[in-house]
Amino acid sequence: MNNLHSISVVVVNRNGEKFLDKLFKSLLDSLIYVANFYPHVNFVEVIFIDNASTDSSLKKAHYWRIVFNNNGIVFRIVPLRRNYGYTFAASCGVVLARGSYVAILNPDLYVDRDWLVHILNTFMKYRRVGIVQPLILDYKDPSITQSKGLFCDEVYNYKGNVFNSQIILAPFGAAYIARRDILMKIGLLDSLFFMYGDEVDLGLRVWRYGYIVLLDPNARVYHFGGGVTPQEIALIKRYLGLRNQLITLIKSCDGITCAIKFVILLGINVVRCLRSLHTCRAILSAYAYLIKRLKVLHRRRLCLSASKLLKESSLRKMGLIRPVLE
Repeated sequence: MNNLHSISVVVVNRNGEKFLDKLFKSLLDSLIYVANFYPHVNFVEVIFIDNASTDSSLKKAHYWRIVFNNNGIVFRIVPLRRNYGYTFAASCGVVLARGSYVAILNPDLYVDRDWLVHILNTFMKYRRVGIVQPLILDYKDPSITQSKGLFCDEVYNYKGNVFNSQIILAPFGAAYIARRDILMKIGLLDSLFFMYGDEVDLGLRVWRYGYIVLLDPNARVYHFGGGVTPQEIALIKRYLGLRNQLITLIKSCDGITCAIKFVILLGINVVRCLRSLHTCRAILSAYAYLIKRLKVLHRRRLCLSASKLLKESSLRKMGLIRPVLE
């Protein structure tokens, strides 16, 4: 079943038990609301991908599966045998999804009842939209905005949308909705990233295949932020960020520009090393990882180069990629 009247919600979980009740309650309300608002929506589902949680997340999910099923909503639970990372788990959800629109959510958030209606309206209004991000507010204090979407600089440091623009380079990874057919066309979330920085890579691919990414400020979700980040991952967050920045540069940058940017980023990383021993270790580990996987990255680069429609210079002219020092 894959038509314009079907919606899938993928929740990627790792030890998020304490957030699940609030998430699923708000999600159930929103899915019932969208089905009533759009009578032609004939199929909705929730896919709960669990990355080998060690808490009682699965037990909680089984309880909510009964609640969703009783309300006519398909609820599937997919337990992974080990923690494969956010990007791999999210991609599993997209592959399994039967909806034309796929929402990808972190577990440490809750949603407004009408958030899906606003986003579906945006998809219907603009034919070339590939991804829409809701306005992401703070879980504890909704007066604080966490994310209006992402831009990046010339060496792919990602930056927040301080311009209040509805046209963005990439969605913030906590919550966004994509057209499934576009994700299957341009490629799923790259498992090399594991977590962090994958949004910029995804946004670049969406744009360069000729689609657009938008923020819908009328659709609102509330994100805790770091609520399900395991301590062992938090300790290497810096490493993942630096490593994934290098991966994005190798995959996405055009021709000779790639070599120039690589040298610029190398200079920036030398300065970073001089400032912090901890950062220096993370940078050296990131480059070591890069060297080991050059063949894999080269294949990914060739696949993107063969299919992209939009040049990086076009993204620069639109302000989606901005100067390093800005």
